[in-house]
Amino acid sequence: MFVAASILYGTLPVGGISPLQAQVQTFESYPYLQKAYKEEKKKNWPEVQALMEHLLSREADNKTAKTLLIRAFLGQNKYKEAEAMAEKVSSDPEGSQQLQNIRTTMLSKGLVQENVLSSWLKKSKDNDKTQLINAHVNRLASTQNPDVALNWLEKNYSQNDSRALRKTRSVLAEKCNKNDVVIDALSPLLASHQLGRDDLRRLGMAYVNNLDPVAIDNLLPFVSRPEDKKLLATAFVFKAIAQKKGNLAETWLKHWENIIGHSSDIQEMQWNLAVANNNVPEIIHLSGPLRKPCLDTVEVLADRDADAAILENNQRLGSILLNACKIRSRWKTIPCLHHGKNNVVSL
Repeated sequence: MFVAASILYGTLPVGGISPLQAQVQTFESYPYLQKAYKEEKKKNWPEVQALMEHLLSREADNKTAKTLLIRAFLGQNKYKEAEAMAEKVSSDPEGSQQLQNIRTTMLSKGLVQENVLSSWLKKSKDNDKTQLINAHVNRLASTQNPDVALNWLEKNYSQNDSRALRKTRSVLAEKCNKNDVVIDALSPLLASHQLGRDDLRRLGMAYVNNLDPVAIDNLLPFVSRPEDKKLLATAFVFKAIAQKKGNLAETWLKHWENIIGHSSDIQEMQWNLAVANNNVPEIIHLSGPLRKPCLDTVEVLADRDADAAILENNQRLGSILLNACKIRSRWKTIPCLHHGKNNVVSL
């Protein structure tokens, strides 16, 4: 019975304790543990705390009591007490992970001073250190703003080459519209294929915002999905148009067409470029293949060349009416009359 209880509650004998002493301790601790588990189910955390503190005053090395006491502290939002107790049982992987979880929770709630965080970071391994830093900067970003979080990270860890921290820097930098910081953080990871889909999009948009076609061209082989490549290409064209750099947009479009071939997507971008450049002949030329509604085309032309708008309107209307006439003639075998005096098809 004693052995079974020892296995159940994690109180098997350790070095320095005789089997008989271990059995006595198990026997004496059993009522307290049993009571604590019952109170834990009721979420009666003060009672669990009182029971386990009493038990630990008699059996200082009872690991099960320490674990239950940590849960009691957390249930009462006593994070500092929970962290202190968790540090005492952090020698094994399970205890170490429990301590890390408590610390990240405390950081996310803003319960940690800078000097305490610095102390934790000095003692932490790389992965744990990254988690703690991320928890802190996420807290700064949510409670203050991304600029504050990025400034803190740049000040303290700008030279840190860990992949996770570089990605954190890039996310914050994107929110702060700092394209050069995004590029500095992510570009070293490109050649080694350490960037995921979101990272590639983030880096690509930084190149787009800097209007750097060479960098985008070098990035595209690493982008696997066609829709992601299209997003970058389209974004670059519209960015160039918005910056009044129509020649750059036109050059990029021709280059992009060589990559993916002629398509409606290319034509749509060419249409937008023609509209931005007030290129009336190109607007008229592309409106047909793109099946632009008559009113849309006429509206665009009206702001640029009124005569062309009128001509386009008449041609479209004449074509529509002639087609209607042909259809009616087929249905009713009635000869279609030609244009009357007012250039209107008579039916």
